[in-house]
Amino acid sequence: MRIAAPSLELNAVVANDPAKIDKVSRQLEGQFAQMLIKSMRAASFGDSL
Repeated sequence: MRIAAPSLELNAVVANDPAKIDKVSRQLEGQFAQMLIKSMRAASFGDSL
């Protein structure tokens, strides 16, 4: 997999903007929460409530 140089430069610019960091961190947290809930729903404990 090859990473393009312009994307690395863009990341350096974004890293200096606290508002963008906050936005991206909230998006990542949301994705993590969705993955967690999906995993919990898929888990089978063998006992139907």
